[in-house]
Amino acid sequence: MTAFRKQYNESPQQYSVFAYEAIHILITATEKAGKKDRAEVLKAVRQVTPHDGALGKTVFNDRGDTVNQVIGIFCVKNGKWEYVKSANIPADRLPK
Repeated sequence: MTAFRKQYNESPQQYSVFAYEAIHILITATEKAGKKDRAEVLKAVRQVTPHDGALGKTVFNDRGDTVNQVIGIFCVKNGKWEYVKSANIPADRLPK
């Protein structure tokens, strides 16, 4: 975060880390595929995960959905959104 703020003179936005991780996975998969072919890159994405990165370990299921599903619970206090906690999703409720 410090390096980001220093370089861009602002804090990263809410979803920046997801874009950051997606690009790293996509670049790694494209390199593994060895060519710019959508089907080959898609196959390679499944081969380069789990991916250890800023979000922890990113894993995709057989449909291509991430199984890293965390729901944040927020409430409004004094007119501002405030993070309360993460909701735990039981494994049997995750997309298969």
